[in-house]
Amino acid sequence: MNKSEHYGWTELRKRGVERMILISDLLIDSSYQRDEVSDMQTLWKARNFDIDVCGHLLVSHRATDGKYYVIDGQQRLLAARRREDIKSLPCVVRECENSEEEANLFLMANMRRVPVDAYHKWRAAILAGISPHIDIVQALNSIGIRVVKDGVANGTISCHALLVSVWTSDQKWFIPAMRNALVICEGRNITCEMVKGCIYLLKRGVCLDDHSERLRMKGGVSFVFPLMRQLALMDGTKGMTQRICGMGMLSAINKHLRGQKIVLEV
Repeated sequence: MNKSEHYGWTELRKRGVERMILISDLLIDSSYQRDEVSDMQTLWKARNFDIDVCGHLLVSHRATDGKYYVIDGQQRLLAARRREDIKSLPCVVRECENSEEEANLFLMANMRRVPVDAYHKWRAAILAGISPHIDIVQALNSIGIRVVKDGVANGTISCHALLVSVWTSDQKWFIPAMRNALVICEGRNITCEMVKGCIYLLKRGVCLDDHSERLRMKGGVSFVFPLMRQLALMDGTKGMTQRICGMGMLSAINKHLRGQKIVLEV
């Protein structure tokens, strides 16, 4: 008994044929392909298209109609279609009887794929010198914050995807939010919830410089986060949204304000 027989491994199929195929001849079958493709990611791929990084698309030559259907590589095809300088793409073509056989290959190509986590994407972008990642690091370094993979060290943050999102959508408030979150989280790492809360309140005119030190003295994250969590439970919200984090932080501020409390306009 050989190894394949012993472990019950499937027999290797004959390799597909490598071919350059016109992108106009490549079709997408929506019956098994993903219908939610990020337009932003597709545009990014189009702007930064590299034929070597693209690799080979897995394509079916369907016996029933003789046409070519993309099994794996839909987003790469959509990105290529946005450009005028790409006429064809490298493909590995498999002979398939029908869409059912293609769907099985689609499942095999995707079910065991491990996504690259946010930190490793971040590290690669820094090494490649890509914006806005480099700009974010410089801005954070200027106020004494280090971006790390994980951990609880003072003055560190590991919310990699959030950093890019905030810089892209709310750059005006990036430094003030990070500076105040650093104060609130003194003695430990900066949490995503504190950053979200700061962004929400700053955008609505709350001067956090007047309150972040008070929140730190009251316990910082240990004081503010339970109020955020309580509000999320009462609201029935799934996840700690920016609004929930902001209103939870505002509740913490109002708990120890003397005189008139801060009320945000709806």
